[in-house]
Amino acid sequence: DLTATITVTPIYNYGSANCSGTPVIYHITTKPGTPKSNAGPDAELCADGSYIMQANQPTGATGLWSQYGSPAATISTPASSTTQLTGLTPGNSYYFVWTLAGFASCPSSKDTVVIKVDDDLVNTINTTTQTICEGQPVTITGNAPTGGNGTYLYTWQQSTDNVNWTNIPGQTSMTLTFTPTQTVYVKRIVSSLPCKNESASTQIIVQPGLSNNTIAANQAICINTPASTIIGSIPTGGNVSFTFKWQKSTDGGINWGDAGANTQDYSPGILTVTTKFKRLVNTDLCSGPQASTSNIVTITVNPDAKAVFNPATTIGCLPFSITPAVINLQTYPAQNSQYVWYVDNSLLGSGTIFPGYTINQ
Repeated sequence: DLTATITVTPIYNYGSANCSGTPVIYHITTKPGTPKSNAGPDAELCADGSYIMQANQPTGATGLWSQYGSPAATISTPASSTTQLTGLTPGNSYYFVWTLAGFASCPSSKDTVVIKVDDDLVNTINTTTQTICEGQPVTITGNAPTGGNGTYLYTWQQSTDNVNWTNIPGQTSMTLTFTPTQTVYVKRIVSSLPCKNESASTQIIVQPGLSNNTIAANQAICINTPASTIIGSIPTGGNVSFTFKWQKSTDGGINWGDAGANTQDYSPGILTVTTKFKRLVNTDLCSGPQASTSNIVTITVNPDAKAVFNPATTIGCLPFSITPAVINLQTYPAQNSQYVWYVDNSLLGSGTIFPGYTINQ
């Protein structure tokens, strides 16, 4: 308190005479003003039915909580700066006034705090298990959330054991589209402060990609003769239930058509032109971009050998010398690989140059 003493002495003036009266003494006490009320920070709750208030409680002042507006909540201890509120319901805002009272003749001090209670955050996704082929993108539909503050942030996570989770980089949309490399569980986290909610998880089963798709081997055959069977390996991956399709090309691999076979191995039969072959492998899920194309096997078809010579003369005197010039061999390099010369069914020699022979009798 601040105190002061004031003395008042009355003086009477009559002509030149001054007469002083009896002094009167006054004692004045000044009380401190009422402290400034602080009801605490506004608060936003996530579907919480209770809250602890955070008002100030200065020494020498008494406080009292009151509420205006509806719906009504329960103030457990109205005179406590840290009273508990109960009976709060989601979807409402509550207004509370903290009133401080000091010395009786001093005006009170008031402050208002707003407690907003958001609806509970609802976060659901499509939890149907999906099975895909490795390398295939998958989409997990996320339903539009409700509740919270109305603004939503999304985080998608993945796990191989449904226990330990890591964020999927770059996936912050309501719906997830990505390409997993192995079987995983997926869930969505939605933040709408102060609310945060994790969805149930869903499993994505990833079948291994198709591999070990090879065929063998290159061949060289004569025209109009059957080619040997092209042997295909047993593929791996997918659901191991494989579908085969053979294709062929007669223009060096520029254009491909159906070879008419759907077996693991393939017998081309009789060929008249050089032909390339390849094998396509699919499963129910590993198809299209996830199908497997084998290496290419080439069966070279060679035309039949052709033996032609035009002798310069067939009549002469003994001894008759037959030279390469007399034989006049016509070569066909594209068809013939070697030349063998016989005289009266006896081997004379080989090569494109006639070895020479003399008829003596």
